[in-house]
Amino acid sequence: MLYRKYRPQRFSELVALDEVVSTILSQVKEGTLAHAYLFSGPKGVGKTTSARLLAKAIFCENPGTLGEPCGICPSCLSVQNANTLDLIEIDAASNRGIDDIRNLKEKVVLSPSTHTKKIYIIDEVHMLTKEAFNALLKTLEEPPEHAVFVLCTTEINKVPATILSRCVRLNFPRASKESIIEKLTTICEAEGREVPQEILGRIAESATGGYRDAETLLMSYFASGLLPEIHNDELLLGFLEALIKKNRPKAMEILKDVRENQDLTESLVLDGAKLLSDLLIAKYSKETDNNPELLLSLRRISEGVETSDLIDLTANLSKVSTETISGMGNLPLLIFTLEWCSDQTETRNSKHEIRNNKVELDPSISLGSSTLRDRASGSDSNEMTATENQKDPKSSVNKPTTEITDSDWDKVLNLCKAENQGLLALLKGCKLLGIKNGVIELGAMYTFHLEKLKEAHTLALLNKIVGTAISPNLRVKVTLLDNADSIPTEAVVSVIKKSIPMESEDAVAIFSGDIL
Repeated sequence: MLYRKYRPQRFSELVALDEVVSTILSQVKEGTLAHAYLFSGPKGVGKTTSARLLAKAIFCENPGTLGEPCGICPSCLSVQNANTLDLIEIDAASNRGIDDIRNLKEKVVLSPSTHTKKIYIIDEVHMLTKEAFNALLKTLEEPPEHAVFVLCTTEINKVPATILSRCVRLNFPRASKESIIEKLTTICEAEGREVPQEILGRIAESATGGYRDAETLLMSYFASGLLPEIHNDELLLGFLEALIKKNRPKAMEILKDVRENQDLTESLVLDGAKLLSDLLIAKYSKETDNNPELLLSLRRISEGVETSDLIDLTANLSKVSTETISGMGNLPLLIFTLEWCSDQTETRNSKHEIRNNKVELDPSISLGSSTLRDRASGSDSNEMTATENQKDPKSSVNKPTTEITDSDWDKVLNLCKAENQGLLALLKGCKLLGIKNGVIELGAMYTFHLEKLKEAHTLALLNKIVGTAISPNLRVKVTLLDNADSIPTEAVVSVIKKSIPMESEDAVAIFSGDIL
């Protein structure tokens, strides 16, 4: 594998990581090493490689004037060949339990075998369980003098704040296209291969900011002569064009294509928000940040679009980026895309508000006995009665509810967010139509949402939450909007099932499955 053959063996070989390198080398040179480091960033950008180089720098017998390891002494070679007992690498993805960390704690007190320090590299540290993190915290709080921990993660948001506060944090950014091309050019020269810059550029674009992915794609190109199938610039422009023109089918087709690739999903959000911000800057300045060709293409796509709409799109896409990177997968981007491309005139903000005005009906409507008669008659087989739990002692069973406000419905959404993320995702695909005879009417924008919300398990759960949040007198009825979209059920189901974190019972309730 090229990424193993050409793994950097010196800090000077790391590309576009000057800040990380200078921080590490200065601490090694001055003897001010921290007892714990946290390297965070996307996969394939040099976190584990830098951790090993840190071990080299600490162990090196003949370091350079700047702290750079010599790479030829027995200590450096022992790290390079992975045959030193003083460098322990742990994969937290497969050793994530409290017993694994307890085993580590028992061994960490042992003195180094041949060096003055003992280095522990814990890769994918975010995969540790809560109990394992608590056990690790005790070790980080009072570590042995000889121990140095290097924690590596691609999802820093999953690392507890107590762990973060005890580490020196170094961020590894996504590699730029130029940096990846520079690295690939060096490899091609070493391999004696001539590859056109255009090909290297396309490989760099498809690598989504990771050197390892780029080197893997280059090796595939060496073997087959075939180019990567996905051209990220074209994909990004296509997605932004779909959002700008509110072309929902095209946007959903792109999301369907990338739903298996979290890196591409993050690229759509992060690069999309950055490119839109560059476009807004370019409207008032002649200078552009980078990739002027891509910016020019986006400028042509956005001709005739109001600047306020571009600002709104940029702001909302930036908010989605936080949720996407936090481990929610495609779901936040899916919900945002469905709402943004909706034909309805809706207000979209960080809470995805889609209702501007409260719905008022005839104040003469009574919910008392009529509601009970409706329930007894079973006029709609798909409507489940609200739970009769008395949540508010001040509320009266016979008190008429003739209107529902934004604040009321926000209570329902917030309660869904706390109790069942799957149900919340379904409600995001609906519009509040009003309230009549004690029935809250929702309009589903997609057949998938209608089908799932009308299932007995799901509707019973929704009625219970509505009863808790607003009034136990209310129940919910879901119909299909006249202009509803007929998005293939399989595409939406696949994205939601893969993205929503929920308990097994919630999954059964939403997707009507069985626990095996």
